[in-house]
Amino acid sequence: MNQHEPHLAPAIRVWAVAQLLRSHMKEGVGNSLFRRGALFTIAGSGIWPASPIVVCTAAAARTIMGVWQTPYMTDGQHWDLLFTCALLLELLITWASRYRTPAGSNWLSKLTASFDASEQERTFDHLAPTIRFMHIIFYSAAAFFKLNASFLDFRFSCAPLFVAVLLDHAPSLAADGVLSVALLRAAPAMTLTGELAVALCLAAPAGSRMRRLGAASMLALHLGIALCPPP
Repeated sequence: MNQHEPHLAPAIRVWAVAQLLRSHMKEGVGNSLFRRGALFTIAGSGIWPASPIVVCTAAAARTIMGVWQTPYMTDGQHWDLLFTCALLLELLITWASRYRTPAGSNWLSKLTASFDASEQERTFDHLAPTIRFMHIIFYSAAAFFKLNASFLDFRFSCAPLFVAVLLDHAPSLAADGVLSVALLRAAPAMTLTGELAVALCLAAPAGSRMRRLGAASMLALHLGIALCPPP
């Protein structure tokens, strides 16, 4: 991002890249013509993040793909769908707000003109706290629903499976039998504690180290999950 670029543009680029990286899983409507067109518009949103037509079309297409797949979705796919819905709603609100001011260009120009810097910043300023609040709710709920005997018992929990895969990427740790077993036994508690900690850190005041730690922990957690095979 250059020094004067609004925050919304790089955020949309990150969203577009994330959606394209997920496309190998053939989510939503499979390998249909609609899916191909949706991926094309998503790629376009990364190139023209200030174009309301391109970005709103991409977000709407991705939302349709997610809704089509419901309820056969993982938690991560549900989260992604809701984040995309929030993005689409904020974009549409900003786009529609142009028509509240009678003065200026005609309706067609208002429809097609790119989002200017003030529109992008206003959208981002509304979207960012919304997404953060959604993350707080999701991580809190994820931790809460792990408070059951099945998950907390390492013999039945899925958490040790992910830790075992991650240990495969760290041979020095895996070679230590005592440490490996201890990590596998502690995996359920570590997962629950980590998710709750992320939610609490994200709820910290703006600009605080705790909030930055929450964002960094969230990225580290999902990087670890990404290194594991899909469920």
